[in-house]
Amino acid sequence: RHCHHGQLVVMVEQGELTHYADAYHGGVHVYRAGDSVVEGSRYVHETVNEGSEDLVVMVTHFTPEGKPTEETDLAKCEQ
Repeated sequence: RHCHHGQLVVMVEQGELTHYADAYHGGVHVYRAGDSVVEGSRYVHETVNEGSEDLVVMVTHFTPEGKPTEETDLAKCEQ
């Protein structure tokens, strides 16, 4: 589980990306090859490969200078 201090854009090139977040009905959404997602800042989520093939994604981060691209200290996700 983690959050981001900025936004990022993810494009699924191959496989399936399972995305767990309260923002989804039922708490989960699966993105498949050709799908993209824009993740906003500071919301807690988890992404995993639960598919049967390798997952290949292209990711562009828009992160404020000095901040990590991924924040695992969930207390910092609220700030």
